[in-house]
This record gives sequence, C-alpha cells and structure tokens, in this order.
Amino acid sequence: MPTSGADHLADDHHGQYPEPPPEAFAERPFSVMLWALRVVSSILMLLLVAQALLAALFVEGNVSMLTMHGINAFFITVVIFACFVLGIFFATVSRGAWWPMVAGVLLWLGLFVQEIIGYTRVVGLHIFAGVLLISVCSIYCYALWRHVYRPRPRRRERFREQPVRPAVDQPGRQP
Repeated sequence: MPTSGADHLADDHHGQYPEPPPEAFAERPFSVMLWALRVVSSILMLLLVAQALLAALFVEGNVSMLTMHGINAFFITVVIFACFVLGIFFATVSRGAWWPMVAGVLLWLGLFVQEIIGYTRVVGLHIFAGVLLISVCSIYCYALWRHVYRPRPRRRERFREQPVRPAVDQPGRQP
C-alpha cells in the first residue's frame, strides 16, 4: 500500500531541520534568582497594564479610579525595587549577568521621574512617560525570559584556567 505524502513529511526532515547534537540536551544550569526575576518581571507587566487601564478609566471620567491608580503605582514601585534587588542577587550570588541589576536601577529611576511628573499634574508628559515605561519594562521582561543562564566562573577558577608562565632566571638567584 503506498504511503501518503503526510506520512513521508512526518518521517523525513528533508535536510531543512537537522537533528540537534546530543550535547544540546545536556543539563542546563538552573538559577532560582533568574526564575524569580522572570516571575517578578511578569507580575510587573501585569501591574503596568492594569495601571494603563486605571489611567484610561480616570481620563474617561471615572474619578474614583485615580485612587486605585495611586495604589497600583505603589505596588509597581515595590515590584520594580524587587527587580533591582533580585538583579543584585542574580549578579552576585548566582554569578549571572550584570545587566538585570543595571536595568532594575534604570527602571526604578524612570518610574521615580514618571511618578514626580504625575504628582505635579503634567498629564500629557505623565501619560507619555507611562507608555515609555511600559515599553521598556516589556523589553526587560522579554529579555529575562529569553536569557540563557551561564554562570560566570569564580575568581579562583579564572586564575586556574590561565597558563602558568615559566619562571625567568634572574641573575644572582640560585634555583
């Protein structure tokens, strides 16, 4: 009985998608701090989307949403600060990349400026800064979920990997 074309496509890769090497399935290192950063940054994105919704409801005329907007801003501040602290732990304790720590500081400073603009009631600039903050946080969250954890070697390990230079004969010294 002849085989259908679909069976043939399922069995053969046609060279288009080569089989991955066996070392691709080797155990990857695991970092609790990276996963904590991923979860907290996802919570941050949910809070920021809720913040935009609350702002839209307030601008539409529901004045009671301004209080909810302020409460949510407090939680956003706490979560961004948590991202910064987790970034410090990821860079130091887990020996991970340093960029989540720097990004956490920049996000916190950007949020601080955005909140000052909001409390001074410069609404147009506040909305623009909020959109910018949501955009930067979405890139931050995406980068954390795409990041592959490769721990940096410890200082002792880095020095062990360097070749040892032969001793230079110095005049006047006995071996």
